[in-house]
Amino acid sequence: MAMAETERAELVQTLVTTIGERPAENLMSSILPDGRDHLATKPDIQALEAKVDGGFARIDGEFAKVDAGFAKVDAGFAKVDGRFTSVDGRFTSVDGEFAKVYGVIEGLKGHFDLKLANQTRTMLLAMLACMVATWAGMLAGFLTLASMISG
Repeated sequence: MAMAETERAELVQTLVTTIGERPAENLMSSILPDGRDHLATKPDIQALEAKVDGGFARIDGEFAKVDAGFAKVDAGFAKVDGRFTSVDGRFTSVDGEFAKVYGVIEGLKGHFDLKLANQTRTMLLAMLACMVATWAGMLAGFLTLASMISG
Protein backbone atom coordinates (compact mmCIF):
# COMPACT_ATOMS: atom_id res chain seq x y z
CA MET A 1 0.00 0.00 0.00
CA ALA A 2 1.31 3.46 -0.88
CA MET A 3 2.28 5.87 1.89
CA ALA A 4 -0.02 8.86 2.31
CA GLU A 5 1.51 12.30 1.91
CA THR A 6 0.79 13.17 5.54
CA GLU A 7 2.64 10.07 6.70
CA ARG A 8 5.50 10.99 4.44
CA ALA A 9 5.65 14.51 5.88
CA GLU A 10 5.66 13.14 9.47
CA LEU A 11 8.48 10.76 8.54
CA VAL A 12 10.52 13.62 7.07
CA GLN A 13 10.00 15.76 10.23
CA THR A 14 11.03 12.88 12.51
CA LEU A 15 14.13 12.17 10.42
CA VAL A 16 15.15 15.87 10.34
CA THR A 17 14.94 16.08 14.12
CA THR A 18 16.75 12.78 14.61
CA ILE A 19 19.54 12.72 11.97
CA GLY A 20 19.57 16.23 10.61
CA GLU A 21 18.20 17.96 7.53
CA ARG A 22 20.79 16.93 4.92
CA PRO A 23 20.91 13.19 5.81
CA ALA A 24 17.09 13.12 6.03
CA GLU A 25 16.87 14.69 2.56
CA ASN A 26 19.33 12.09 1.17
CA LEU A 27 17.43 9.25 2.76
CA MET A 28 14.04 10.48 1.56
CA SER A 29 15.28 10.98 -2.02
CA SER A 30 16.30 7.29 -2.12
CA ILE A 31 12.81 6.13 -1.08
CA LEU A 32 10.21 5.82 -3.82
CA PRO A 33 7.43 8.41 -3.64
CA ASP A 34 4.76 5.70 -4.03
CA GLY A 35 6.10 3.65 -1.16
CA ARG A 36 7.75 0.32 -0.65
CA ASP A 37 4.77 -1.81 -1.76
CA HIS A 38 5.43 -0.67 -5.35
CA LEU A 39 8.79 -2.49 -5.35
CA ALA A 40 8.86 -6.05 -6.67
CA THR A 41 10.10 -8.74 -4.33
CA LYS A 42 11.71 -12.04 -5.30
CA PRO A 43 8.43 -13.92 -4.76
CA ASP A 44 6.67 -11.32 -6.95
CA ILE A 45 9.22 -11.88 -9.73
CA GLN A 46 8.99 -15.66 -9.32
CA ALA A 47 5.19 -15.51 -9.50
CA LEU A 48 5.40 -13.34 -12.62
CA GLU A 49 7.96 -15.72 -14.11
CA ALA A 50 5.64 -18.68 -13.45
CA LYS A 51 2.76 -16.77 -15.00
CA VAL A 52 4.83 -15.96 -18.12
CA ASP A 53 6.02 -19.58 -18.33
CA GLY A 54 2.39 -20.71 -18.11
CA GLY A 55 1.48 -18.30 -20.92
CA PHE A 56 4.28 -19.66 -23.09
CA ALA A 57 3.17 -23.21 -22.28
CA ARG A 58 -0.36 -22.33 -23.46
CA ILE A 59 1.08 -20.78 -26.62
CA ASP A 60 3.18 -23.92 -27.21
CA GLY A 61 0.01 -25.97 -26.75
CA GLU A 62 -1.80 -23.86 -29.33
CA PHE A 63 1.12 -24.25 -31.74
CA ALA A 64 0.97 -28.01 -31.18
CA LYS A 65 -2.73 -27.92 -32.11
CA VAL A 66 -1.91 -25.89 -35.23
CA ASP A 67 0.86 -28.34 -36.13
CA ALA A 68 -1.61 -31.21 -35.70
CA GLY A 69 -4.02 -29.38 -37.99
CA PHE A 70 -1.28 -28.96 -40.59
CA ALA A 71 -0.49 -32.66 -40.29
CA LYS A 72 -4.14 -33.42 -41.08
CA VAL A 73 -4.02 -31.07 -44.07
CA ASP A 74 -0.80 -32.72 -45.27
CA ALA A 75 -2.44 -36.13 -44.92
CA GLY A 76 -5.40 -34.86 -46.97
CA PHE A 77 -3.06 -33.63 -49.68
CA ALA A 78 -1.28 -36.99 -49.64
CA LYS A 79 -4.65 -38.70 -50.24
CA VAL A 80 -5.40 -36.33 -53.11
CA ASP A 81 -1.95 -36.98 -54.58
CA GLY A 82 -2.61 -40.72 -54.34
CA ARG A 83 -5.90 -40.31 -56.15
CA PHE A 84 -4.24 -38.27 -58.88
CA THR A 85 -1.63 -41.01 -59.24
CA SER A 86 -4.45 -43.54 -59.58
CA VAL A 87 -6.17 -41.38 -62.22
CA ASP A 88 -2.87 -40.98 -64.07
CA GLY A 89 -2.53 -44.77 -64.09
CA ARG A 90 -6.00 -45.12 -65.51
CA PHE A 91 -5.23 -42.58 -68.23
CA THR A 92 -2.09 -44.51 -69.07
CA SER A 93 -4.21 -47.65 -69.40
CA VAL A 94 -6.70 -45.83 -71.63
CA ASP A 95 -3.83 -44.49 -73.74
CA GLY A 96 -2.61 -48.07 -74.18
CA GLU A 97 -6.06 -49.17 -75.32
CA PHE A 98 -6.25 -46.29 -77.79
CA ALA A 99 -2.84 -47.29 -79.13
CA LYS A 100 -4.24 -50.78 -79.75
CA VAL A 101 -7.27 -49.31 -81.53
CA TYR A 102 -5.01 -47.11 -83.66
CA GLY A 103 -2.96 -50.19 -84.54
CA VAL A 104 -6.09 -52.06 -85.64
CA ILE A 105 -7.23 -49.05 -87.69
CA GLU A 106 -3.81 -48.82 -89.38
CA GLY A 107 -4.03 -52.57 -90.14
CA LEU A 108 -7.48 -52.11 -91.64
CA LYS A 109 -6.27 -49.16 -93.72
CA GLY A 110 -3.48 -51.33 -95.09
CA HIS A 111 -5.96 -54.13 -95.82
CA PHE A 112 -8.37 -51.73 -97.55
CA ASP A 113 -5.52 -50.17 -99.56
CA LEU A 114 -4.47 -53.65 -100.75
CA LYS A 115 -8.05 -54.62 -101.64
CA LEU A 116 -8.59 -51.33 -103.48
CA ALA A 117 -5.36 -51.79 -105.44
CA ASN A 118 -6.41 -55.37 -106.39
CA GLN A 119 -9.87 -54.17 -107.43
CA THR A 120 -8.41 -51.31 -109.48
CA ARG A 121 -6.05 -53.70 -111.27
CA THR A 122 -8.93 -56.11 -112.00
CA MET A 123 -11.08 -53.29 -113.40
CA LEU A 124 -8.24 -51.96 -115.56
CA LEU A 125 -7.57 -55.44 -117.01
CA ALA A 126 -11.29 -55.93 -117.70
CA MET A 127 -11.48 -52.54 -119.44
CA LEU A 128 -8.35 -53.36 -121.45
CA ALA A 129 -9.87 -56.69 -122.51
CA CYS A 130 -13.08 -54.92 -123.58
CA MET A 131 -11.10 -52.34 -125.53
CA VAL A 132 -8.97 -55.00 -127.27
CA ALA A 133 -12.11 -56.96 -128.21
CA THR A 134 -13.76 -53.77 -129.49
CA TRP A 135 -10.70 -52.82 -131.57
CA ALA A 136 -10.39 -56.36 -132.88
CA GLY A 137 -14.05 -56.34 -133.90
CA MET A 138 -13.70 -52.95 -135.53
CA LEU A 139 -10.57 -54.09 -137.37
CA ALA A 140 -12.32 -57.25 -138.54
CA GLY A 141 -15.27 -55.18 -139.72
CA PHE A 142 -12.97 -52.77 -141.60
CA LEU A 143 -11.11 -55.65 -143.20
CA THR A 144 -14.36 -57.31 -144.22
CA LEU A 145 -15.67 -54.05 -145.64
CA ALA A 146 -12.42 -53.46 -147.46
CA SER A 147 -12.47 -56.94 -149.02
CA MET A 148 -16.04 -56.42 -150.11
CA ILE A 149 -15.23 -53.16 -151.68
CA SER A 150 -12.18 -54.45 -153.51
CA GLY A 151 -13.58 -57.57 -154.56
